Amino acid sequence: MSVNRILAVGAAAHVARAQRPTSTNPSQKSRYYCDSSFGWYFSGHYLSPLVIESNLLFGLWNLLLALVTLGILWNARDRAVYCWSLSGALGGLYLCLSAPWAGAAFYLSTPGQWLLSGLVIGGALLKVVAIGVLTNHDWPEKVYWRSAAALGGVILAAPLLLPERRWVSVLTLALTIVLMVLFVIRAYAFGRRLQLNNAKFFALLIGLQTALAFFGALAFLLDGGDPLMPNREPQTFGGMLLFLTLGLLNNAMFIALVLDVNVLRVNSIQQQLLQATAEQSRQAERERMLADMHDGLGSQLATARLKVERGHITQAEVAELLRECMADLHLMVDTLSHKGTSLAEALVDYRFRTERRVTERGLVLDWQVALDAAPAMPATTLLQVLRIVQESLNNALKYSRAARITIGARYSRAGYEVWVEDNGVGLPDPPSEGRGLANMRRRARDLGGSLRVERGALGVGTLVALSLPLTTGVAPA
Repeated sequence: MSVNRILAVGAAAHVARAQRPTSTNPSQKSRYYCDSSFGWYFSGHYLSPLVIESNLLFGLWNLLLALVTLGILWNARDRAVYCWSLSGALGGLYLCLSAPWAGAAFYLSTPGQWLLSGLVIGGALLKVVAIGVLTNHDWPEKVYWRSAAALGGVILAAPLLLPERRWVSVLTLALTIVLMVLFVIRAYAFGRRLQLNNAKFFALLIGLQTALAFFGALAFLLDGGDPLMPNREPQTFGGMLLFLTLGLLNNAMFIALVLDVNVLRVNSIQQQLLQATAEQSRQAERERMLADMHDGLGSQLATARLKVERGHITQAEVAELLRECMADLHLMVDTLSHKGTSLAEALVDYRFRTERRVTERGLVLDWQVALDAAPAMPATTLLQVLRIVQESLNNALKYSRAARITIGARYSRAGYEVWVEDNGVGLPDPPSEGRGLANMRRRARDLGGSLRVERGALGVGTLVALSLPLTTGVAPA
């Protein structure tokens, strides 16, 4: 805010200089021409003859911009927004206190010097804090408090140690310009790091204003004046328009930068959530695999070891258990190693691995598969479906004493139907449900489907039928 203040004061001072100097001193003439060109540049002296008192208007304008910026960005709930708006409010208060009604006595008094210097330096420091918090949400607040304490000490000591009021102004402006240079460096570095053109343009805009403020203050000092002396001269319309436009542009650029940063933060959070969700999915899949290995392969191996240790198993039974273990292992590896496989393709592979095992027992294995229009399934879903088929087939081989086993699957608008049917002795009376059947029902529930266990279609044998909804067969993109 002090940048715009210097521009306004510089403009008013040069409007008041209406006559060329009569001195023949070359140095005075050269200084006049330098100052005249500077004043024309900032005040717009030739843009309009209309002049009005400006400081109070500028102060109210800055207060209004601070409130509007805070209102627009209120939902952001960001410390950077609060710091920027408070900085604008301090600048507006400073300009209001620099209006003629405040009086020269207040400006020259020690409390007045403390207050005015504190408003100027505090506003600049808050801008640095705002850009620091905006570019790094975890920006350490201790740095701000230490800087504020150090600058506060300088502000309190300056009026007591410096002999003239103008040197307090020089020190105030020097510290302010240093802070604004730090603001420019941070903003531009942030823009380069994240490829934000708004941040880089904002930094260049503030840098240009800071450079102009520096040369404006230097012109005042060379002319023997006080660059922060309250403006008691009327301002041109062009100078006022320049000041009001710069204030509006600064706040608009800050709003745009905050919105860009919030978009980047939201995208970053969404990316982190996606990564966390993917990691949770991988972890859940690993846990399902471990559970499948424990319930299938692990359970079979534990049973085989227990029977061998007790001597309650023949060599043929050991060979059969080992075949079941190998089949279970092949089922898991083959299913999970193929992504986007359809149920029809998975059943073809399963048939290749199991048909010899069934026919060696003298049984007929009948396949009834109608899955031509079925889409691909997720690998984990396929594994659960095939485990139900495998458990049903194992039960039929062990207990049904059937001559024929049918494995079928069809796909329709209603969903999937997968079944295993035999023509054996059928269900016991009363029917009993062991751990294997309970596991099949659990797998069906996990898939969002249902499992039926009943007598066969002709009242002979056993039918195990799995019904799945249509969405079960859709593999993720």
